[in-house]
Parts: sequence; structure tokens; C-alpha cells
Amino acid sequence: LVVGHQHDVVDDEHYQGGKPGPIAGYHWVKKCLGVAVHAIGRAKIRLGVAGYGYEWRRERPTTDLTDAQARKRAGSRARWSAKQREWHAKLPNGAVLWWSDRRALRSDFLLARHARLQGAALWRLGSSDRVTRRVAAGRIAH
Repeated sequence: LVVGHQHDVVDDEHYQGGKPGPIAGYHWVKKCLGVAVHAIGRAKIRLGVAGYGYEWRRERPTTDLTDAQARKRAGSRARWSAKQREWHAKLPNGAVLWWSDRRALRSDFLLARHARLQGAALWRLGSSDRVTRRVAAGRIAH
């Protein structure tokens, strides 16, 4: 197998139709990245990071969210998970939100840099707010 480079997209740890949880929790990303680095080599990998969120609701399909939509729906219920390095909220109607924003993405971009990967790429740029796009533009290549 010959690989010029690979985008290792490590999102959807918890996915549409599945149980609620982090989109791409930090330790899960590190584990997936470790497997890819071992198999392919760090110089050929671009870490694909999640720039979106999900809303899981009982008896309804999971909904994609932009950063702005997630922040607005969560309001004062938004909580940062230092362990997962993502935002989350539980709403009064029972809905559960998980999403990435510039703070979460900065963590992933730094992980790519510290792992000496070829770079990082933001998945679903259109779901990221303008602040996130500016962060991504400055951090994707190194």
C-alpha cells in the first residue's frame, strides 16, 4: 500500500442515530491518531477535525448543528468538558447537545502540531462560525 497523504477524519465518535456523546472526544482522537500514525506514519497524515455539533432528541432524528445554533440552543446550560474538550448541554426537553467551537478546534489543531502531522483540516467548514474559520485559517498548516 502506497499512501501520499491521508486525511484521518476522527469525528462522529457519537453519531447521528447513535447515543449522545462527544463528536470527537480528545482521548478518542488521540487513540485513533495513534493507530493511524503507527500504520501510515505521521508525515503523511492530516488530522480531520469536527467543526459542527449534534442535537439528540428522544423519538426524533438527530439534528446537525452549527456552532452558533448549538450555543444559542444551549444558552446558560452550555458546559465545557475538560476531559472531552468539547461543549455539551442537556436541555429541559431532554435533548442533548455536543459541539466543537474554536476552543475545541484549537485543542485539536495543537494536537496535530505536537504530533508533527502534515497538518489538520476542518470538516464542515460551513458549520463553523466566523471566529472558528479565522482560528482554522491560522492553524491548519504549519
